[in-house]
Amino acid sequence: MWRWAMCHSTRSIRRGSFFYHSKLDLHTLIMFTYCWSRSWPLHDVSWECGVLAEGTLVDWANFHRDVCQQYLRDNRQQIGGIQINEDGEPEPAEVEIDESLITKAKYNRGRWPQTR
Repeated sequence: MWRWAMCHSTRSIRRGSFFYHSKLDLHTLIMFTYCWSRSWPLHDVSWECGVLAEGTLVDWANFHRDVCQQYLRDNRQQIGGIQINEDGEPEPAEVEIDESLITKAKYNRGRWPQTR
């Protein structure tokens, strides 16, 4: 809580953040956010944050993912475009896309991916 002595009012420091309506303590939320951003497995996050229920962990992971998706939708950036070369001339920017084929055969049966 943030307190303002002059008018005897208080305000939550979570106000305006996506932690505002949470019942978890702030330390646990920040620790979860750190672990989630480092792509830790949820069972490790549970141990590190002090044994949260599995449903709570999944809900918070989904919520973090949704916040990131919304940010990316709201702040789109063009890939590529025009860049200035060493001679000061504009030229199209080169964008490389890796088209990896990642798959797994179920029970070691079925079609195996062809290597190129």
